[in-house]
Amino acid sequence: MFSTVPWWFLAACLICFPPRIGSLSFQTFRINAIPSTSSSSALATSVSSRRNFLAVTTAILPIAAFSAPSVAAYSLDAGEKVKKPSSVPEAYAKFTSARSELSSTIQDYDQITKGGGDNIRRYLGTVGTSSSIFGLKAVLKILQDSADDIGAFVDASEDFDRALVSADSSAYSSMFVEFSAAKGTKEDYYAKALVDIKNMYKCLDIMYNELKELQ
Repeated sequence: MFSTVPWWFLAACLICFPPRIGSLSFQTFRINAIPSTSSSSALATSVSSRRNFLAVTTAILPIAAFSAPSVAAYSLDAGEKVKKPSSVPEAYAKFTSARSELSSTIQDYDQITKGGGDNIRRYLGTVGTSSSIFGLKAVLKILQDSADDIGAFVDASEDFDRALVSADSSAYSSMFVEFSAAKGTKEDYYAKALVDIKNMYKCLDIMYNELKELQ
């Protein structure tokens, strides 16, 4: 159930309707019917502190679970999760595979969107590791020294990164637009993502044309 509720909606509910545990709430912390002796006061303070902690923890955990994906999720380098090519030919083979796969993604985009925003992200390599685009940044770093014009290759690589982040953001946002105050539909976000995906392919084409000696 929680997977379909955006974090900001839960945060708003938490602020407007603070949770209560018995007589405990975020607006007031008290324990009823505590005797007025010093020992009872100490016990009340101890119990109250524990209950306060549990109340805050219970309220915060659901919100933390629905945070937007971190910047690390967009990393094309992917750290230790991906095996980097050991040679230029191997890197070039992965590059051409990613280019071909992205072309197929554009052609089959209508079918892909039927699986929702996360399915789009899966083809972009930002969800899961099955896409050839996953870990592509390491590949591009290896190939840039083989480019006819290194500057043009690097510029295209950076533009590719930005387009990927934008496409991923649109695909992610499409999953929550129904609960958002933002205008538009999930189909609008699918369309925005497609524009960026096409720009990604254009960037790969620029880089491909700079690698003539490997073709």
